[in-house]
Amino acid sequence: MKRLTDIPTAELLQRAERNAFEKGIAGAGFPLSLTLILVSWFLIFRYLVPSTIPGLLLCLLASILIPLIICWLTKFLSEWRDHSLINELNRRFGLWSIPQYIKYYRDQLQPGEIQCIFRAQALPGGCRYWARLTLDHEGNLLLKQSRSPRSISAFSTPAWSEVTTTEVTLTSEQKTSIQTLIHEATAQGNQKIQMENRIKDGFPAALAIILGDGSEPITIYYYLSLLEASSSENPRLELLKIFAFLTGDFGCTRRLGSEFNANSANSP
Repeated sequence: MKRLTDIPTAELLQRAERNAFEKGIAGAGFPLSLTLILVSWFLIFRYLVPSTIPGLLLCLLASILIPLIICWLTKFLSEWRDHSLINELNRRFGLWSIPQYIKYYRDQLQPGEIQCIFRAQALPGGCRYWARLTLDHEGNLLLKQSRSPRSISAFSTPAWSEVTTTEVTLTSEQKTSIQTLIHEATAQGNQKIQMENRIKDGFPAALAIILGDGSEPITIYYYLSLLEASSSENPRLELLKIFAFLTGDFGCTRRLGSEFNANSANSP
């Protein structure tokens, strides 16, 4: 039997497509919540709490809890068929957390292979950005990136249905720069990065370098607004700049991109 990891993405999407019944459940979430809220208000004031203030407090509590419960039930019913299939799609579309990717690839990579995972999000409730760079044992680089156009909600649609994934073409100079920085960051290890005490923006980012030789992954959590265009002595910050430039337009990445291209052009 084929493993899920060996099945093409298009086939997985076809398997995970909702049928009419599941679409009906997802679409009924909002009207069902509204109906139950109104019914709960009627029951509270008619039979439970006739006084005004306690009744209003109970109504407020019901207005919060009922949509949360309906949302959870809707998500559960829409994914009950095959959790492993949904989980695999979430992995491919960049919806896992950094610790999840580290745990997965540490078991999958062969000696000499490296995976870099980048995640960033515009807060509050903005776009999500993700990238996965693969360095095989022959030195070949492959970079894929995905973007979610807004804050993902499983209430109405599957999360991965809102994600667009593309493959990024790297020049030979850019590949050389990235490979050099990966090896420098690996040699440097997980040393603490001093973060400047400045106001942080809404673009937190994370980067993980996962090695196939079983050694400790290199991780970094930083704010994109604190990155400077000029080169730094920390290869992890330089890698973070490159991923931010190649993956999304964060406003602050334009200057980072021009610096990266200039450095690549001057590479030996």
